[in-house]
Amino acid sequence: MTKRQAGFTLIEVMVGLAITSFISVILLNASITGLQNFTFVSNAQHRVSSFLEIFNRIDRHVRLAATFPTEYPELSSQPLYTANATTLIMKLHSVKSDGSRCSNNFDYVIYTLENGKLREQVKTDPVSARAATDQTLLSNVSELLFTQTVKTRREVTVKLTQQMLDGNRTVTRTNEQTMVARND
Repeated sequence: MTKRQAGFTLIEVMVGLAITSFISVILLNASITGLQNFTFVSNAQHRVSSFLEIFNRIDRHVRLAATFPTEYPELSSQPLYTANATTLIMKLHSVKSDGSRCSNNFDYVIYTLENGKLREQVKTDPVSARAATDQTLLSNVSELLFTQTVKTRREVTVKLTQQMLDGNRTVTRTNEQTMVARND
């Protein structure tokens, strides 16, 4: 009687390795695709939330605005900024360190489009506790439009369009919102 040896033949081992490799490649490809989709969606959500946060920031300043001057600095022979379709100038009451507002002192908030960037500048009065800033809020801005309406209260309509590359395609986002200054 012949004794049979235990184990696998070379062909059986190679077939097993081929099947295992094939399944591993499919699982790895599915994992990579899932990770890419997750990254794409989370980045898109972050960009949308940033876009909306900018509108909330502008809205907060519009609501606090005492007036909307046409120039900054006011009563200057050479104003640094003039209010127009791409520049919004707001005059806000200065804030004391205890949080109360100064009735005779004012800070200025200026939003402007410069070289495709939405820029925010806060120019403060020396007595103000508000921080002076000069920062770029958003890049790749293709359109910024401020429209002011005077009715029974001050209204500002803000239209913002941003174009950006997302992989191989250009994504355009546009948002338009009307904001109302409170009457104090």
